[in-house]
Amino acid sequence: MVRSSARQLHVDRIAKRKEQLLGFQLMIDRHLHTIDQFALHRDETNGELGSTDVDGHDNITADDAWLRDRRFGLRQVGDHLSHGTTVPVHTGLMITDWNPVLRGEFAKPYWPRLQQFVTDQRSHFTVFPPEPLVFAALHLTTYADTRVVILGQDPYHGSRQAHGLCFSVPRDVAIPPSLANIYKELQTDLAIAPPSHGNLESWARQGVLLLNTTLTVRAGQAASHNGHGWELFTDEVLRAVSAKPQRVVFLLWGSAARKKKSLIDLSRHVVIESAHPSPLSAHNGFFGSRPFSRANAALIEADREPIDWALL
Repeated sequence: MVRSSARQLHVDRIAKRKEQLLGFQLMIDRHLHTIDQFALHRDETNGELGSTDVDGHDNITADDAWLRDRRFGLRQVGDHLSHGTTVPVHTGLMITDWNPVLRGEFAKPYWPRLQQFVTDQRSHFTVFPPEPLVFAALHLTTYADTRVVILGQDPYHGSRQAHGLCFSVPRDVAIPPSLANIYKELQTDLAIAPPSHGNLESWARQGVLLLNTTLTVRAGQAASHNGHGWELFTDEVLRAVSAKPQRVVFLLWGSAARKKKSLIDLSRHVVIESAHPSPLSAHNGFFGSRPFSRANAALIEADREPIDWALL
């Protein structure tokens, strides 16, 4: 009976995945058609775009590189979907179910100002993470699958550290002190030995949204991109997650993250708060807070699948 149930669950997951892939493929075809129409309109107007762009957003200019990059990226995603392989994050395109949820933000006045700020910063300085990885958290964790949120501040500002997921670093980069403390608490909480790397992608792929409140930073200058609009965007991400009818567990570490508690519907969701895992504050309440077992207990209580926090 158990084996039969597991087989049926596997079949259901495959069917759901096929349905998602078909939806993504239709979305890509629609975007490609829209881009072709857009290019035709540019040709007819000698490169001058009208008062609105193809998505109805005001005053957005475009050039041949814009069209070329988006055609290439969309077709690259389409090729991966048609062959059943993993869609690469480095396409830099937000082809996920977050797009319709957050699309309204792209039409707000702060969005073009924010993007222009980041573009200007990249033209003069080194900015982390690399441009294609800015929205990696939203690529790896779909809106539909989000069941835990871990909220960070701004990306790591050291070379090669930031890759779009809060607290996480690529496998070949040294584990930062805050993440080392997260691993210590994980071992105390669930007896999971610390891995030899700092890559948290396996959490993200299970539905753990690893979101920074600011998505870019200037190299060597912590908090350098704060206050330019990213917080408005990520606040909307949190509101969108809070609007989900299913229970989501929010892990808010440190005073900056805890200030976001007001965005969360506490009648539906669970918030687990503590000090930040930084070496400067971990002993003030992060150590011993047991966030991982408490998060799983809250998910199980709501008949949701717990997270496998082990990192291989």
